[in-house]
Amino acid sequence: MEEEFIMTEENIKKNLFEVLNNTRSLTISTVCEDGSPWGTPLGWWAFDGKNIVFDNHSGTVHANNLARNGRCFITIFNRDLGYSRGVYIDTFAKKLTGDDCEQAKKLIEDRGLQVTDDIFSAPIGEIDEAKSKMYERPDKTRFYCYLRAENKNRHCLTSDTFYRVSIKAVIENEKGEVLMAKEDGEWGPVGGGFDHADETVHECLAREMEEEANITNDFTEEFWKTKKHFVKHKDGDFWKIDMLYKVKIIGELKYSSGEDIDGVKFLPWSMWRKEGGELL
Repeated sequence: MEEEFIMTEENIKKNLFEVLNNTRSLTISTVCEDGSPWGTPLGWWAFDGKNIVFDNHSGTVHANNLARNGRCFITIFNRDLGYSRGVYIDTFAKKLTGDDCEQAKKLIEDRGLQVTDDIFSAPIGEIDEAKSKMYERPDKTRFYCYLRAENKNRHCLTSDTFYRVSIKAVIENEKGEVLMAKEDGEWGPVGGGFDHADETVHECLAREMEEEANITNDFTEEFWKTKKHFVKHKDGDFWKIDMLYKVKIIGELKYSSGEDIDGVKFLPWSMWRKEGGELL
């Protein structure tokens, strides 16, 4: 008869860190280009307190998978610490450079392992206490810990599979110029990412116009056209599709730069330059 323990945060972390600091090998699961899963055992790795760092041999299947899409699942299992312990991490990996890479190499080499190729890092994220359990019976004790790392750059999906959807407000003046906001050194129509599950198109336009240009007027919108383009990003390239809506402002239009915007003004369409962009 197994008895399940109520795991405290302290107890979970104690078991977790013992596994991460005393286990020789792990298995990393990635996704191939055709969508099929791929699992790879790895022995050249270390734990830096927050991240799994590992030697990633270029040209291998899992290395190619991570280069295309950093999403991965790491499994670590240990039976040499008195009882069975498993750690399961839903995470994402990225290549390290500079000082971060050198520090990670040293950690791996300190474990007596020779580093031969690129070094990648994957955060362990936060513990899912609801899934993390410990069982005990007369002949066996088992510990399972689940963790998940949120990818803050989750718009960087597999470049050849997904589109990042953005909603743009086309607000024109009598000269045919469009109200544009300058963000990250680039001018473009006011607008941004569409939170599909949490808002309507009208709500998205209202939120973006207020955030970027401090516009709080009532308005009406009408779908106009879409624009697609390929975006090169330091955390992964991706396709983006902009949905353009002709917006009619009700009342006097007043606008100013939002908190993270470097300027807002009416400009000709030619100021909106996107690499590979085309109107559909």
